[in-house]
Order: sequence, then C-alpha cells, then structure tokens
Amino acid sequence: MMKKFELLTLALAVFTLTANAQKNDDFVDLGLPSGTLWSSANVGAASEEDPGLYLSWGETEPKDEYSWATYKWCNGTQSFMTKYCFDENYGQYDNIIILDNEDDAAYGDDGSCSPTAEQLAELIDKNNTTITLETINGRKGARITGNNGASIFVPAGGFKTAARLSSDNVAACLWSNGLTTSAARYIYNANVIRIGITRTGISIDARDHNGAGFVPRNYGYNIRAVKLKSDAGVDDSLIDTDAVPVKYYNASGIVISKPAQGLNIVVYSDGTCKKTIVRH
Repeated sequence: MMKKFELLTLALAVFTLTANAQKNDDFVDLGLPSGTLWSSANVGAASEEDPGLYLSWGETEPKDEYSWATYKWCNGTQSFMTKYCFDENYGQYDNIIILDNEDDAAYGDDGSCSPTAEQLAELIDKNNTTITLETINGRKGARITGNNGASIFVPAGGFKTAARLSSDNVAACLWSNGLTTSAARYIYNANVIRIGITRTGISIDARDHNGAGFVPRNYGYNIRAVKLKSDAGVDDSLIDTDAVPVKYYNASGIVISKPAQGLNIVVYSDGTCKKTIVRH
C-alpha cells in the first residue's frame, strides 16, 4: 500500500507531465552573466521556428479566445483579480507577483521555469548578446547569439487578443513570470519582451513599442523556458542597490521566511525579482 507521501509525489509527477508535456528539454548556455540557460525552443513548439503555445499569463492551456471574459484569474473584468493581486482595491489581495509553479507552463522538476523580467532584459542586452534577423522555413525571427558564440532562435509568432493573431511574422513576444508593480493601475499587466521585425532587421527600441515592457495578462503570448546552471551564483549587477528583499520563495514556489540552502527566488521592494543560490 502506498504511503501518503508517495501518493503525493506521484500526483505531482502526473500533474507536471500533463501541464508541461510540450516543454523543450534542450537548453543553451549563451554565456550570460547570471548563468541563465535558455531553452532552444518555445513551450509547446515542435521546432525552433515554431512559435509554440499562445498562453495568457498564469495559464497553462491555450484557448480559442484571449479576453478578460475567458481569463482564469479574474471575475470577467480587469478591475478584479482573483489571484496575483498586490492591491486590495483591485481584487482578492494575496500579494503574489511571481507565478506559482502550477500556473507556470514552463515549470519542470529539472529547475526550468518562465524567465524573470531581469532574465529577459539580460537576453536582449547588447552587452551580452547580438540579435540578428533570420528566416527559417518562412518564419522570421531573432537569432540571439551570446558572447560565447552559442545562439537560440526566437520566432516572430506575434500574439493573440480575442480570437485574433496579431503581428505574426512581425514580432517575437515572450512572457516573464512576474507582474508589473510600477503602479497599482497596472495591476492587470505582466512583464514581457517584444522583439520587432523591421524592413532592415531587428528592433528592441522602446520608441517602436519593442524591447522590455508590459501587456495585459489576458493576451496570448509565447513562453521560453529558462533554468540556471548548477554553478551559477548571484549577479549583483542586476539588482538595484536601493531595493531591499521583501519576500523569499524556495524552488517549489513556497514562501519562506529567509533564504534557504539551494535555489531561492528573492522579490525586492522595487518589484524586481532574482534567483539566487545559497551554497552553505
């Protein structure tokens, strides 16, 4: 007869396999300062040029319509969130701003998950990578090459709103795992990056509505999984020195009172978050 712990472990394993059955397991080391490894394809993709699944933020299944009426974590309006709410005036307050594992389509027991906003920004930082336009089997996209010569291809799959696909073959759009916390009125937005395809190449210029930003959570964006190298430490250069830690999560996404040995996710007072590894 199975023990309760064994049953729980089996249930968690079945859930992980179901929710993340289409997650790519091939990760590329681009030589980034944080030690982040990037999956070679989007979540749900059959190849590197396949955009993969279009998902609303915090959802793990695609759908026919991407609207507030169909969004899982609200009551049909952007004014009332039922989860991931950091302001009590905008729904059921829980102060969760980072995806729980069960709501992350990129989560895996190998340590993979959706990227933080900081990891996305690091990926398109010109000091870390070179981004060029490439077309594979008719699909335009961004070839992102690290300073070590390794690269990944991010297809310009566009994004979905309502039942419409927009910017197909015009922009690569990727979710982060975190909410925008710059102001309460933006509570219904999550952080993203958008890499635009222009007539002359690639744009990550904010003036073209590209680069790092945020969009409503109900949009259908693609996801690219990440994980840290086992020997990756803390990159303090990515943290605002005026920001202080306000919350800690362990590798399972559970809130803890202080950093524990192993992988930790630290949320700072300015709304940013950072993965750290405590060795002793």
